[in-house]
Amino acid sequence: MQPLPSQNRFNDLMSRIGDYAILNMVWVVCSLPIVTLGASTSALFEMTRQIQEGQDTHLIRRFTGQLRHNFAKNLVLTLIYIAFFCLSFFDLHYLSSTMGNTTFGAISYGCVATVAILILLASSFIFPLSGRSRLSVGSQIRQSASVSLRHPCIAIIITALNATPIVISLVIPGGVAFVIFFWGLLFSAISAWIIVALMVRYSIIAQR
Repeated sequence: MQPLPSQNRFNDLMSRIGDYAILNMVWVVCSLPIVTLGASTSALFEMTRQIQEGQDTHLIRRFTGQLRHNFAKNLVLTLIYIAFFCLSFFDLHYLSSTMGNTTFGAISYGCVATVAILILLASSFIFPLSGRSRLSVGSQIRQSASVSLRHPCIAIIITALNATPIVISLVIPGGVAFVIFFWGLLFSAISAWIIVALMVRYSIIAQR
């Protein structure tokens, strides 16, 4: 007796969830050194893209291979991101602690926050597009900014998905444990799946 179609769909769904859970946990492990976060995230997006294309075998081996691809370039991009976040945090902390009660301080804080958000939006496509990219670091940054201008709604969605675990950790009591468990187990890969699906839907990237 052959399984019912509904049973096949359920089995396929659970198998796919298992693939993304494995992918998610490998991404977490490979991101732990922090400086490898960019290369690991690039590999996460590329592997998510490959799974959507039907290439769902040898995930760990292919992830580690993809991690080494463009590693030096992704390392430089990661260091740029780290420098940007450190500078933004320092500026916002300095303004809030020294001039938080003044009109000039409030305006300055708003300007810095706005610029930081705009830069995040402009850079939102860097790692989703870097998996198969042969562009230089500068060209990749410009490419991301150009795509963001053409697809601002997708850039906002990507930025919101990336910011969600940070916001939950900072705002909700017990949010850190919640984020560590769910984003460490599955939600990071699910976010990548959503982003890749949107990029395919709007022809930002094409499937094979």
